Amino acid sequence: MEIGILNYDWGNYDKSLSYFDKALAMAKTYQLNNMEATANNYIGKYYHTIGKFSTSVEYYQRSIAIHEQLGNLQQSASVLLSIGKTYMNEGNFHKALACYLDAYKKRRNY
Repeated sequence: MEIGILNYDWGNYDKSLSYFDKALAMAKTYQLNNMEATANNYIGKYYHTIGKFSTSVEYYQRSIAIHEQLGNLQQSASVLLSIGKTYMNEGNFHKALACYLDAYKKRRNY
């Protein structure tokens, strides 16, 4: 996963996706739930970066589902902020606001 993050930070987006996909597969195989949530989050970030917003939201939502299942409300709230940013970039301001408010509520209740 770390090599994927480095490649992402260096702008090697397609190469980073390859590492994120491998990390996701490994996490599923060995039932590493936190790693699976993190990999889904980074894959969502990748798709956001290349402008595939609906695919980005799908991966972000997978990450949120895992975080909530594990009781990681703070991480879930952080991913909701990413979804809100994605909706903002799409011009879907109502959905963005709903995500930001939901993230605020989760953080406040943490």
